[in-house]
Amino acid sequence: MRLLFCFSLASALIGGPFDGCSGRAAPAAAPGSSRAIVTFKGGEVTRAELDREAARLPPLLAKQFQTKAGKRELAMSIVDKKLLAEKARAAGLTQDPEIRRQVQELEDRLTVQALLARQEAALPPPSEADERAYYDSHKDELADPEKVKLGRVLVSIPSAAQKTAAKGRADKLRKTLASGAPLAKVAAQGDGPGKANGGDFGLFARGDLGDLALERVAFALKKPGELSPVVEGRDGFSVLQLQDLKPKRIPPFEEVRAQIRARLAPIQKRKAFDDLRASLRKEAEVKIDEVSLQ
Repeated sequence: MRLLFCFSLASALIGGPFDGCSGRAAPAAAPGSSRAIVTFKGGEVTRAELDREAARLPPLLAKQFQTKAGKRELAMSIVDKKLLAEKARAAGLTQDPEIRRQVQELEDRLTVQALLARQEAALPPPSEADERAYYDSHKDELADPEKVKLGRVLVSIPSAAQKTAAKGRADKLRKTLASGAPLAKVAAQGDGPGKANGGDFGLFARGDLGDLALERVAFALKKPGELSPVVEGRDGFSVLQLQDLKPKRIPPFEEVRAQIRARLAPIQKRKAFDDLRASLRKEAEVKIDEVSLQ
């Protein structure tokens, strides 16, 4: 438990309103949270304080503090923090200029965050006109891309010396497939996963295949049942069969409205911040000494 003690003490000393590891906010106070669970000369530790410290711990470490012994250790680390802080105050360290500067910077940061959160909470949702304008100007981004559903017969290349033989084998299997033989039957004579799954290769958009040679021939196929030539790819020689072609589709506005609203939210927040900043700068009559900047 020594490691846990060191970690919990460090957490107690540097912890803030957010968990430094996960960014989680401290939990809301529960009924009875003001009850003292540890008392000492000049102070106490409440259940709420213990819960806040526990919320700051990384999940794996937090599990080890869920036992009674772990909670006792965590509570004692809070006591240690308070005793050390009181010792520092008694030594006058709270008046140290550098500490006061850092305290002021922390207060500024937290209050600015609170102000911006309040501003954002007051923002109205984007209007339908804004949403439709975004839809009209981003239709390509919102579209479902063209996709091809493919079957494949694969012939692997065991070694460079066997490449010619592998190519001949692939040519032969393509001819068999072109003669009308079922894909599953021909794929079973090849290699790779197609032997067991009937030659089903999957549904792909551009960029999904991870093999440019295969992608070029796949998207050159135009009608279901059409076969590609034998093409050499990363896995060996392939013959592709187009099973279905799903053209690019632009969804209607209502179908993607929630997605549009989610995209507009950060844009609105940024605009609100920029407007607030510009207003404050104007009111403050900010002037820059350009000479001193040099």
